[in-house]
Amino acid sequence: MDEALLNRVTVTKLKVLAGQIRFEISRSDIATVREKRLQDLDRSVGDLNRMAERSKTFNQRVRIYQALGCLCQIIDGLVLDVKKDEITQATLCMEKRLDLLETGSLPSR
Repeated sequence: MDEALLNRVTVTKLKVLAGQIRFEISRSDIATVREKRLQDLDRSVGDLNRMAERSKTFNQRVRIYQALGCLCQIIDGLVLDVKKDEITQATLCMEKRLDLLETGSLPSR
């Protein structure tokens, strides 16, 4: 499969997962979401790592690692039973980073 297509598929899957988690968090308790989604999130970490390994530029890897950082915040929040708002914020952060990854721009500080 073409690398660009593979990257788009990975980003799309992660966006869907983030939206799904945000929806489930609004409807369920964190323990239920944790049980349903930790395996998906773990798989997504591997997907982003592979994407970073395939990236050709430093800036691309930075954007991938920023998305990975937000993904880790989601996992951390689910594991530590933080407030729903914090997990929602982490999913929004990840979606923003994925948007930046798709557009190829760097985030403003």
